[in-house]
Parts: sequence; C-alpha cells; structure tokens
Amino acid sequence: MPDEVDLYISERIRSLRMERGMSLTALSRLVGVSVQQLQKYESGRNRVSGGRLWSIVQALDTDIETMFPNPPRRGYPDRHKR
Repeated sequence: MPDEVDLYISERIRSLRMERGMSLTALSRLVGVSVQQLQKYESGRNRVSGGRLWSIVQALDTDIETMFPNPPRRGYPDRHKR
C-alpha cells in the first residue's frame, strides 16, 4: 500500500504534467514507460522508484524538492513511531 508521501508524489506528477500542458503519452515517451504505467504512477496504484522519479522530474523540468511535502521532516516517514 502506498503511504501518504507516495500519494503526494503521485498527485504532484499529475498536477505538474497538467500545468505544463503535457499529455500522458508525451510524458510516458520522455520517461520511457507505457502510458498505462504512468497512469498507475499518477493514481498511486504503483510506487515510483527513485530512478524513475528522477526521470520524471527531468522530463517535467522541475526540481526534485517539488515532489515532496514541504518541508519534509527529517526521517519522514517515521515508521517506528506508534
């Protein structure tokens, strides 16, 4: 299951793509994945790996920091905290 950061990243990918007027097809070609896979990333059904996220950030011409909640807390998410 994706956690809240995964879902935030998924939403950021979709919103940045749409802000740039880029189609799913165009971004998927730039990143080297199928349109279906990109849809899964944007919906949060599939997590985005670090390397793939880097490719997406480059294709969207943005900074990696824009993909994370502001400001990310040190050690976030804390999976050991109860």
